[in-house]
Amino acid sequence: MVSSAADTNEGSRQYTVAVSSGTVNVALFAASSVTTVDGKTLFTSSAPINSGQASLEVVNGTVAGTAGGTEAFSSTKLAPINGSVTFTVDSLDAGAVVPVVWADAAGVANTTLDFATAPTVTAPQAPSDAFGVGGAIQYIPEDFEGGSIATANVNGLITYVNKTEKYFATAAATFRYDANDTFDFGDGVPRDASYFEARLTQGDLLVSGTYAPTAAQVSSFLVTNQVPAVPTTITQINTATTTTSAQVTVSDISTTAGDNPIVRIYGGLNTNASLTRANASLLATATADANTTAPGFQVNLSGLSAGATYTVWATQEIGGEESARTAGAGGTSVATSLAATPVSNGVTLIDVGATGPGTGGTNSVLDQGDRIDFNFTSPVTLASTWSIVLRDDAGRERTLTNANSTASVLGSSSNILRVTVGAGGPDVGVGIGNLNLSELQVASATGVSNGTGAWNLPGSSSRNIAQTNVPEAPDGTMGHPTVTLSAGGDNVSVADLTIDTEYLVSVYTLNGVLVGSATATTNGSGVFAATAIGANVAGTTDYLVTYQATSGDTRASIAATVSSAA
Repeated sequence: MVSSAADTNEGSRQYTVAVSSGTVNVALFAASSVTTVDGKTLFTSSAPINSGQASLEVVNGTVAGTAGGTEAFSSTKLAPINGSVTFTVDSLDAGAVVPVVWADAAGVANTTLDFATAPTVTAPQAPSDAFGVGGAIQYIPEDFEGGSIATANVNGLITYVNKTEKYFATAAATFRYDANDTFDFGDGVPRDASYFEARLTQGDLLVSGTYAPTAAQVSSFLVTNQVPAVPTTITQINTATTTTSAQVTVSDISTTAGDNPIVRIYGGLNTNASLTRANASLLATATADANTTAPGFQVNLSGLSAGATYTVWATQEIGGEESARTAGAGGTSVATSLAATPVSNGVTLIDVGATGPGTGGTNSVLDQGDRIDFNFTSPVTLASTWSIVLRDDAGRERTLTNANSTASVLGSSSNILRVTVGAGGPDVGVGIGNLNLSELQVASATGVSNGTGAWNLPGSSSRNIAQTNVPEAPDGTMGHPTVTLSAGGDNVSVADLTIDTEYLVSVYTLNGVLVGSATATTNGSGVFAATAIGANVAGTTDYLVTYQATSGDTRASIAATVSSAA
């Protein structure tokens, strides 16, 4: 749209819009209802103005209305002439407008924009229609001819301020000022132009004075500095709190159309003994309500420290002037949640026994090759020096450490701690009776933690170790075959079985849940295959596989880590 720059005008202004095909609608919106957030043009209302401020005088060469007379504020289904649509805007009234051109999604004559979500002052939205905006025009009233401001009834709320060209306007008149004039903010103390200009904002009140229209003469102005109302309370929304963020509700934020308040939260850690209402740092700035369905004005705070308490204050800025901070030297406390210490929700022991691969261990004895998987609800880390003390129902204890076992953290979420007993396993040569593997519990642990703290054993939903219920036969007649999972994750193959011709193959998860089972038969080369998993499991997963011959002899084998990706 040509003529896109903002302008202050006391006359007409023409716009030209390139339109390649179809028709468009054009309307005038109050400048206060059009805003920019993060570089995007948003609206606080779907409807254009319907009186005063400005009007469309000529559209595509046809008179649409007359400023101050029969006024037109919108025109619909305009077809381009030679590839463009032109229109002229004019006004005899003070106010600011933005011309908006859009192609209605349904191709209808519509005087309002369409939105997926209705826009509000605190939650501006982008239209769902394709649209373009022209530069805002600020229409100002004529300069006051001079004399007593109050007597001429041209005093009142200041609606526009231009400090570059040194003038301001009420709804009735425009006033120009310079260093030759005198100023009073109601305290009886004469002020100079620089003091006045620094505090002059839209929304202040021109009370009275005497105006001289020429620069050589002296004007006097009595102005009340209307500072935005101070927000009264800040309340934390606990349901929106995380370890690094929080949401607060600030009360008494302006909802007046055109105010477009900017809400700021200042604060700091309450452990800072020198923190005051005056020196608190800026924590967040919000130009829109973060939750329009809740009462008040919601502001999100991010980048906070976990488990910390902050003291905060709030302000609102309107028309370029910021209010004082919420009252109270103590401010309002806002706390983030503390990241939970690691807890386990399941522990599984796999006793590979005498026939485990390369173990030489003993069934029902915690020794070389036996493996324990500790499942946590959150990521954990393992120190280079660690220990886990196991206790059975008889009170016997054994300690797994980095000296007699190996350990690693596994899983895509780093939430599985796997410990494999080494050659110096804790039940070797103890001479006081072996642990009862069916009744084990984690008694204590060191070296397992997350960023918040150590393994929270009392808070763990399960610290009892569930021994997988797949017992091995005491003899070794079946050997210890190789178990593999097919690339698709559906088939389990068992090789090198030495007896019988038929086996029941079962697949378990590592916490003992049966995934599936099927009868496996030989393919004539000593390889048995069975479809034992009914659905692919994404990623890389371990399974526990058992196989039982028709003789009833049962063996367990831990499948190598395999990928179930197709």
